[in-house]
Amino acid sequence: MDTNPQEFTQALKACKTKKTWEDFFNKFKMAIEGSRDSKALWDIFKRLRHDQLAQSYDSSIWQALLKGALASWDLELGRVIFEHCKNIYTPTFILTGAQVLLEIGRPTEAKEQAQRLLRLSNTTALERLQAEILICNCFAEEGKNSRCLTLLADIEPRVLALAIAKSEKVSYLVKLARIYYFIGEYYKAASLFEQASPIYIELSDWENAARVLYNAAASFDNAGSGNRETAYQFIKKTREIAEKANLQGPLAYCNSFDALYFYHKGDFPRALTFFKKALLSLPFGEQSMRRLHILSMISFCYLALGQLTPAKKYAQMTFTLAESDDSTRLKKRYDDLRAEILWEEGKVEKSMEVLESSIQQISHLEINTLEEFLTLNRLNLQGAWLGRISQVIQPPIKENLRENHYALLGWLHPNAWDQLIHGNYQEAEKIFTDIYDKSSVFNDQFHKGIGLHGKIICELARGSKIESLKGIRDEFKEITSELGKMPLSIKEDIFTCVEAYQSGAFEEVKKILNHSLKKPYVPFVDKLLMQTWLATASGKSPRISELWGEQLVANFTRIYFAPFIDYRSDTKIINISGFYEVDLSKHEALFDLLGYLIQKPNYHAQMEELQTNVWMQSLRSQGWQQKIRNAIQRLRNLCPFTMAPIIIHAQEVRLFSQAIQMRSPHPARAQGNDDILKLLSSNPLSSAEIAEKLGISLASAKRLLKKLKDEGINIDVIKSGRKVLYYLHKE
Repeated sequence: MDTNPQEFTQALKACKTKKTWEDFFNKFKMAIEGSRDSKALWDIFKRLRHDQLAQSYDSSIWQALLKGALASWDLELGRVIFEHCKNIYTPTFILTGAQVLLEIGRPTEAKEQAQRLLRLSNTTALERLQAEILICNCFAEEGKNSRCLTLLADIEPRVLALAIAKSEKVSYLVKLARIYYFIGEYYKAASLFEQASPIYIELSDWENAARVLYNAAASFDNAGSGNRETAYQFIKKTREIAEKANLQGPLAYCNSFDALYFYHKGDFPRALTFFKKALLSLPFGEQSMRRLHILSMISFCYLALGQLTPAKKYAQMTFTLAESDDSTRLKKRYDDLRAEILWEEGKVEKSMEVLESSIQQISHLEINTLEEFLTLNRLNLQGAWLGRISQVIQPPIKENLRENHYALLGWLHPNAWDQLIHGNYQEAEKIFTDIYDKSSVFNDQFHKGIGLHGKIICELARGSKIESLKGIRDEFKEITSELGKMPLSIKEDIFTCVEAYQSGAFEEVKKILNHSLKKPYVPFVDKLLMQTWLATASGKSPRISELWGEQLVANFTRIYFAPFIDYRSDTKIINISGFYEVDLSKHEALFDLLGYLIQKPNYHAQMEELQTNVWMQSLRSQGWQQKIRNAIQRLRNLCPFTMAPIIIHAQEVRLFSQAIQMRSPHPARAQGNDDILKLLSSNPLSSAEIAEKLGISLASAKRLLKKLKDEGINIDVIKSGRKVLYYLHKE
């Protein structure tokens, strides 16, 4: 506190009556209201709280103390003071207290206090305007954007027309700017913050000058990557003021801004260093959304580095602090983080539920803010990997959000994967190339690596030999080497594994997988895949107990290894992927089992069907089920080269055709098109229903439908609600 410490302490100790308290505040009022030492303010409050008559003293005493709590950034002290003095009905005190409640993430309570003020009779027009602005702010925090915009349309012209001193009017401009920022109107927010900064500088109000400069920087940065240089000029001014005036809060924000810059470039170690620096420099008692942002971003950094344990630690700190925050707007950030933690823990369906629930809440609205956009991107990425992106609700996205480099790439990434999973390789490669090109402009090595990885796997999915991709792979190696030990570098291990697989060095495949799995930064999906591949390659039964596990293994195995089985009934030798041959001439029963399943239109059969049609034996035979299970395991042992288990045995026995392409000259396979046409000739069906009836993947059903339409088959399409139905048009 800017006063003589000894004089202040002696005067505080002398405060025992109304007169001594009034004298104390008259003398130290300016120091208290502008204090940056919240410890001294706590000492004052504790002494006042024990004075039983203190609440009957002049409300200006409590108002000064409350303003001091805000100035010192100790919002917890502000909350305690306000809740202690709920019986004070002075409009200024209520407004300040409501602002504290808003700052600590309690918009509903803050709104109630503002509405309480509007019911008072002793208020001025300006106080009522402040209350309306605060209510508008609360609506923004609660995610009620339409109500917020309605109020803003009424409030903004009245604010701009205010005939008051600049020193007073500037606070109204800042409040409107904050609201515009919260609802995603970043350019308008930046403009108002920019207008406010020279006024605060002229007034030598360095605290508020630093705040609005930082907020202008954040607004420009969110508005789009083309404004980054402008944003950095504002950060530079913020830092100069903060260092000169020793303002720890704004300094923490500057460090956080620098951290975010490195995070968006994929330099996660440096981002982590700056976020931790920002956390350490936050003022004592700062428990607001700023701390939440920094804690959550530290967790995201650890996730990006493949370090789940510390990521969970900081995520839990975020969630614990967030429990006291009622802001719907910020909940999107927590949902994004919570879902990614669950995903990396292997709780796939729970992760999807969190994201789907979050997007469902705004599905009838527009994606307005970056928090919402990033949550949608995460949902789409996970949905694409699972082959479910078509099931994800896609609310319209505010156009200006696509101008943000990081968010745009986060949106392109799942779209590329969706095209790839569904076999649209040319379109997928086009999007991955776009990611690469856009990342190169901003020197974003992480997303550049993602673009290169995508281009390589598009070629692998087409059946290309990895040795033909040397140039692009060398560039990918260079980037992963530069980024260091992190999940993206595991992709290079997988490429090395594919190279060994395609060269026929199968024992080397197992060595590479085993070595890679020992690395501490393997992400969940890659770990699941490599464990499955290693178990299959070793002739063991991988643990794929959930449908989502099958979906992930099928999609990624098909893309990386593109395995196929070439079945020739005349030779009893099957060729796997063109690199490996398995002679089943001495295993008649296994050859017959494989042949029976591969000739079925849907590649699956009940165990009873196999017993009677393959083994030609009675269902009364003792132990026949175990005999079939043993045969399945023996076939897996003989065919480890498929990388994913050749047969899946659950309620039925089926070839894992979603992961492994089945090639057979048998005429039954030519009936695939006829099977779809027969189905569609009776009733309209969705692609999902066709896939289910034929026992094929959704992607395969869509490819067959497209092929039939391309061949001129007259298949009509109708929409029923959100479902797309296909049926055979009859002349």
